[in-house]
Amino acid sequence: MLLLFAPEIVLRDGLPLRIGSGVAGCQYLPVGGHLDVTRRHLFTVFRIHYFFGRAWLVARRKKRDSHRRRRPRRPMPGMLLHIDGSKHRWFSDDRYYDLLVILDDATSEIYYAQLVEEESTRTVMSALREVIETKGLFCALYSDRGSHFFVTRKAGERVDPHRLTQVGRAIKELGVQMIPAYSPQARGRCERSFGTWQNRLPQELRLAGLSTLEQANTFLRECYIAEFNRRFAKPDRR
Repeated sequence: MLLLFAPEIVLRDGLPLRIGSGVAGCQYLPVGGHLDVTRRHLFTVFRIHYFFGRAWLVARRKKRDSHRRRRPRRPMPGMLLHIDGSKHRWFSDDRYYDLLVILDDATSEIYYAQLVEEESTRTVMSALREVIETKGLFCALYSDRGSHFFVTRKAGERVDPHRLTQVGRAIKELGVQMIPAYSPQARGRCERSFGTWQNRLPQELRLAGLSTLEQANTFLRECYIAEFNRRFAKPDRR
């Protein structure tokens, strides 16, 4: 039952019983219904709002505080990099691939983005090597707790800092700090970036007529990463 407008409400035992007439002689009735509202009706939580007076008959619920606040960006590029992969149908067909991305925390600049069959130790090591060769060494690396990054005794538990993966040993030898994320929300900066990638990259690949990993990765490396950074990268806080 849809209510158009209800400036007058008669209550009985705290429940709506009858909806009366409105202002200026206008009748505001339930659409396709009648005036009597009894306990037999199942009501969902609803608010009735005066169109003219803008007064609420039901108090608004207090807005809950956000569970997490966005972590401030690092002030300078190279202080913290994010690495993550996103599985998606990048070619708009039934094929799923991982887009492996490394971005800078201070600016959201994309340092690396390539499509791979699967995010793994080999593909992660290749990505990190390319970033170090082209951009230089960084201070810290933020990632999820995938088995190629960290060892956890049981799923959902904290990582074991004394047992290192191949990636972990290589990063430690370089003097880079590895930081594990303990929830998807903690990787919010990377997750938001992937939302943009998933909205745009499939259309770009389709318009360019690209349908293989090799073609797509060449397009990413030679054209699209620079365009993506031009549109979405931010200045650092220095």
